[in-house]
Amino acid sequence: MAEIFQREWKVAKPAAACADCGEVLAVSVEAHASLHEEGDGYARRDRCAACWGRVAERGFSHWAYKPAPPPEKPFRADLVAIRDFYMKLAGKEAASDRLLRYLLGLYLVRKKRLWLERTERAADGEILWIRFEKEGAAEPVPVPPFTPEDLLETRRRLDALLGVDVGDLEAQPATAG
Repeated sequence: MAEIFQREWKVAKPAAACADCGEVLAVSVEAHASLHEEGDGYARRDRCAACWGRVAERGFSHWAYKPAPPPEKPFRADLVAIRDFYMKLAGKEAASDRLLRYLLGLYLVRKKRLWLERTERAADGEILWIRFEKEGAAEPVPVPPFTPEDLLETRRRLDALLGVDVGDLEAQPATAG
């Protein structure tokens, strides 16, 4: 009896299709799995509900389950392209470009591709001092005045241009730590 507990059992993962009819096992639709003695171990067989109803031999063990959706692949932004775009927006005068550069700067700081050295209050608003290299000199990035509508429009523009979901953006920049 102790041998059973000392053995390593290798059971297959859920199948994508029914073992009997070959139908794809749909996500979140009930399916059935059973273990059948095979050689020194057990073989798993997955079946759709229709085929399970016709099976006479249910195996050593069996259970019902609902197949899970495949995991989503994480989004990977091209941070080199985003940083290049950020650099090319320097000196642009249009309010929408200044806001876009500010938001890209915050995004790149969050992704540790730029470094926020400090924030500073000036007579005409707030300024972020951002470094391009960990040990390099910081340059000022003025925080442009904007409305919530400007922020949403710029976020849509970011999503469309770069395929980046910048998440929930806040009007207040993070302070240097």
